Amino acid sequence: MDNIDTHHHHPENSDEYSGLTVNSGVPEPPKVNPYLKPRKRKRIATAAEYVEGILRGDVTMLSRAVTLVESQVPEHQRLAQEVIEKCLPHAGKSRRIGITGVPGAGKSTLGVLLAKALGMDFIDSDIIIQQRENRLLQEIIDNDGIDAFLKTEEEIVSSLDFQNTIIATGGSVVYSDKAMTSLKENAVTIYLSLPYEEIKKMVTNIETRGIVLKKGNSLKDAFDERLPLYE
Repeated sequence: MDNIDTHHHHPENSDEYSGLTVNSGVPEPPKVNPYLKPRKRKRIATAAEYVEGILRGDVTMLSRAVTLVESQVPEHQRLAQEVIEKCLPHAGKSRRIGITGVPGAGKSTLGVLLAKALGMDFIDSDIIIQQRENRLLQEIIDNDGIDAFLKTEEEIVSSLDFQNTIIATGGSVVYSDKAMTSLKENAVTIYLSLPYEEIKKMVTNIETRGIVLKKGNSLKDAFDERLPLYE
């Protein structure tokens, strides 16, 4: 085996590079930006604050409450149970939660999440209407007219008698005093409130979705008309 000159094997030992020096390097910079301020930990709301937010239809507070229910942290589970127990007296004699709001507010989506988190059943009054009539909502409105549709919706929502259930209503239920009174007397009623700009992004199929719109009215007209009724 040939002998290898280890002295000249490394470039820094070679006469060719005799003018070069190997520096020891510079100190490693700090890993944490000294100018970066630490984030403040978000305060956990109290059970009373959660309940107050849920009852006034605060979507953010409601979403946080659902997260609490799904959490595996013991502290969160205890708080979630307290929130549920404080909400139940507002449901009258039954354990039901009714969700109302303008079209596109996310009533059905939230209803499914709540039902899953709380171990409750879920129904959508629009689906019940379609099942009873054996037609799509838009077909009922187009063929029978708005008044007939509202009457059917009022009858169905007013007669709902489900226990341990989340109920998502159609956006036009707010036109019926009878249906709204029934919901408020027999369930914790949550009103989902979103600004019109957000609603407009989510409702793109206005002509086929089954939304009650008076002749010549736009989605914005319906939003402005219903908002005072909900609030």
